[in-house]
Amino acid sequence: MSLVAVDALGRRVELPGPARRVVSLVPSETHSVARLAGLDRLVGRTRYCVEPEGIEAVPVIGGTKDVDIEAVRALEPDLILANQEENARKGVQALIDAGLPVHVSFPKTVG
Repeated sequence: MSLVAVDALGRRVELPGPARRVVSLVPSETHSVARLAGLDRLVGRTRYCVEPEGIEAVPVIGGTKDVDIEAVRALEPDLILANQEENARKGVQALIDAGLPVHVSFPKTVG
């Protein structure tokens, strides 16, 4: 069962199934994954992702503006969560160009 979503860049992001290994480049996304799916799904985070309790056990892969591409690649993520406003375009594009599964968000409404 593949999962398909269109991200904020208009890109089609397709996963073969639910993501088991997630790298989050955004504190709010990190918190959401931890609360909704569990900390065990997170395999990488930025140094600014400091919540919830227990997150310190998840490896740091740089900051929101200076992601270590090779560190992310080494974690073999099923999904990388980024944000159009929060993350540097250069780093996000490098992850996409590396063939990694990146979903870029840009929430504008609650509903």
